Amino acid sequence: MVQEPLELHRHRVVDRELADLGERRGRKAPMWLTLFRDFLRTHLDEAGRYSRLKHSRAREHPEDREAYAEAKSAFIDEVMTEAERWAREVNWSVLDDAP
Repeated sequence: MVQEPLELHRHRVVDRELADLGERRGRKAPMWLTLFRDFLRTHLDEAGRYSRLKHSRAREHPEDREAYAEAKSAFIDEVMTEAERWAREVNWSVLDDAP
């Protein structure tokens, strides 16, 4: 059995958590994930908070993916509420990232 590198594994956990939250809000996963990324790229204070949260939760739940994802869900929900507001204010579009 081949195991994924830990960072790739954690990235997928984040993707799944974001996708699940987006689906609960009626959003499509690719757009939702791109909005999260773009919001953090333009709001470095939130990106720093997210990074610190991820590291602390990874230490708390080193072997439990579900607990790790759940421990971040309130933060992700809060950030995505702000990200949606920001997206409306700046007329953000997933197409903005196209070459």
